[in-house]
Amino acid sequence: MRIIAVRKKNGFTLIELLVVISIIALLIAILMPALNKARQQAKFAVCSSNQHQIVIALGIYMADNDGKLPPSASRLNKGNYHRPTELNWHPDTNYNPVGGLIKLKSYTGKYLGESLPAVEVFNCPMAPIAPDTVWPPPDSGMAPEGKYNDFYLNGKYAPLHSTYMLLWSYQGYNLKEHIDPISGEPHAFRENFEGPKNMASKSRLVIQDSLFYLGANVNLLWPNIEYSFYSSHPFDGARKAVPYYSKYDPEVYELPVDNIFDQALLPDVWLNAGYTDGHVERFNSYDTINTQQFSAMAWLNKNIR
Repeated sequence: MRIIAVRKKNGFTLIELLVVISIIALLIAILMPALNKARQQAKFAVCSSNQHQIVIALGIYMADNDGKLPPSASRLNKGNYHRPTELNWHPDTNYNPVGGLIKLKSYTGKYLGESLPAVEVFNCPMAPIAPDTVWPPPDSGMAPEGKYNDFYLNGKYAPLHSTYMLLWSYQGYNLKEHIDPISGEPHAFRENFEGPKNMASKSRLVIQDSLFYLGANVNLLWPNIEYSFYSSHPFDGARKAVPYYSKYDPEVYELPVDNIFDQALLPDVWLNAGYTDGHVERFNSYDTINTQQFSAMAWLNKNIR
C-alpha cells in the first residue's frame, strides 16, 4: 500500500494576515484616543504639581521675609508692567546682549532659585521648554547666548518666557480703567486684579496656566501670530505655537468698545491655579474674569480669593 505523505500547512495565508492586521489596526484606533487622554491627564497632574511646588517656594520666601512676596519680574518701572508670563523681562533691567550686563533687578531665580533650582517647574509639561533648551531658541533667528536654566538662575538674559502666569506682586491688571487700544475709550466690562503682595493681601491667586489674547506686538521669541488666543494647555482648533497653543481669531480684537465680551468666543480649556494658602485647583476657562493689559486681554480664575 502506498502511503501518501501530507505536508502540513505552515504560516498564514494572505487573507488571514490581512484579517489580523485589520483587527490590530481597529484596536489601535479604539485605544489611541483613550491613551492620548490618559497621557494628557498625566501631564495635567504634573502641571498641578509644578504649581504646587512654586506655591510652597513662595511660602518659604514669605516666611523668611516678614510675609512679603517677591517682586514681579514683569515690572518695567513704577506702574508699568509687561505680561505676567516672564521669568526675566526687559533688557534695560536685566541683561542686554548688545550692551552687556546693565543691572540685575527683579528676575525670578534671584528670589526663588534656592528653593527651586530647576526651572522646569515654571512650565507646563505640555510646553516644549526644558532646562537645557538653548536660549534664545533657534526659531527666534537670534544667536544662542546660553541655556534656559542658567538664565533663570543668573538673570543674565531677557526675555525669558514661562508658560504660567506669575501673578504675585503683579499690578499690570490693576488699572484705574482699561482702555480699548483701537478707540481709546474705557472698557467698562474689564475687571481689575491686584496681584497679592503679602500674606495679608485680599487676593490669594499667585499663579495659573496662561490664557490670554494678543492683538498686535506679540513680543515672543518664537514666530507667533497676532490676533490669537494663547494657552499653555491644548484646546479645540488650536495649533502648536511654541511655547503655547494658539488659535487665530481676529473677531475678538474687532469687538466694539461697548460690546461685552462674548463668552462663546473663549476657548473651552481646563487650567490649574495656585494660591498663597498652598492649594492648587482646577478650573475651566468659562469660570474666569476678563482683564486687560495694553492690547493683551487675559482670563484669570474668578476664584481669586
